[in-house]
Amino acid sequence: MGRNRMIWAVGGGLLAVAAATWLVIFLTGQGMERANQWSSVLQLFVSPTLTIAGLVVSWLAWRDPRPTTPVNFVPSSSGRSVSIDVEAGRDVYTAARDMTINQRPEPRL
Repeated sequence: MGRNRMIWAVGGGLLAVAAATWLVIFLTGQGMERANQWSSVLQLFVSPTLTIAGLVVSWLAWRDPRPTTPVNFVPSSSGRSVSIDVEAGRDVYTAARDMTINQRPEPRL
């Protein structure tokens, strides 16, 4: 995460905590009946806003998945050579190519 994004994330988190704290203090001072009315009014605006934001985020995630970046993993040890290509994107694909395993014959008893 870049420094600029970190500053925005921390600032947004602090702003959310401050707003929630102010709301609790405000509603506590209003009394039970008026606090119930205020919460209904706030719900009228918050619920559709969060619903639309969730739909936008899910649509963007579905429409533009992360780009695929091939990763080559080639372990080599005694008698084994494996080449595995992994492409990570929206789905993970694993393919083993040119796989040879040299095994020693089992000893006969």
